[in-house]
Amino acid sequence: MSFAAGIGAALSGFAGAVEDKQERDLEKERLEARNAGVVTGDFTGNYGTPGAPGPQTPGQTINAGKYGEINIAGDGITTASNMLARYEGFSHTPYWDVNAYRGGYGSDTITRADGSVVPVVQGMHITREDADRDRQRRLRTEFAPSAIKAVGEDTWNRLTPGQQGALQSLAYNYGAGAWSGSLANVAAAVRSGDVAAAQSAIQALGSHNGGVNRDRRNSEAAIFGMVPAAQTQQPQQTNIVDFNRRAAYGPAMMMGTGAIPPQSS
Repeated sequence: MSFAAGIGAALSGFAGAVEDKQERDLEKERLEARNAGVVTGDFTGNYGTPGAPGPQTPGQTINAGKYGEINIAGDGITTASNMLARYEGFSHTPYWDVNAYRGGYGSDTITRADGSVVPVVQGMHITREDADRDRQRRLRTEFAPSAIKAVGEDTWNRLTPGQQGALQSLAYNYGAGAWSGSLANVAAAVRSGDVAAAQSAIQALGSHNGGVNRDRRNSEAAIFGMVPAAQTQQPQQTNIVDFNRRAAYGPAMMMGTGAIPPQSS
């Protein structure tokens, strides 16, 4: 190897090491925030108060607190992809999770440029490109179809992209087969057409696994409550902070039928 080639290889390796460290630092911050239950941000997004959904506008980006900004524009697959990128975070390095090594955006597989699907194994380096393809593939072939089957195609087609995204996010987290188990109440509520009931069913899942995903469930439930402004005569604006406070004070608050106690400073 020439001196120039050696320098080039060293610089390339250094750049890769810096990128990996930055990813590890970001992942550490994300996990620490989740474990501590930290919620930050200005919460400037328009969210539907349970029982009185607010407007969803084209091209909308919402601030989901500790999860950062989520773009809920586009179709349901795109919205779900954006939600998962925030909820799951990204890891170049595989980690053991329950029953498999996972990486990228919390998946146990990656998808190569040639379309081949490869299991995540210890020691492999996961690129964003392979993880992005995998996320899109699984949404289109596993999680969207499972949600459509659970709620029915007619109901699905009446949902907003944000609502479709929230259901796909749930399926990604619980598994495509969970609609007849853990997600059965959510599916039934969505089929009923009662937005507030569906929000409550999603939020109720927050107690699972010791509440580790409570904030994610509240975020999904809040996003599910957003409807196009054309469907709302007198929209009310709220946010995830307000939604979490309602959740803390019981079903009446979740349904928007009770007064929220003043937030302490």
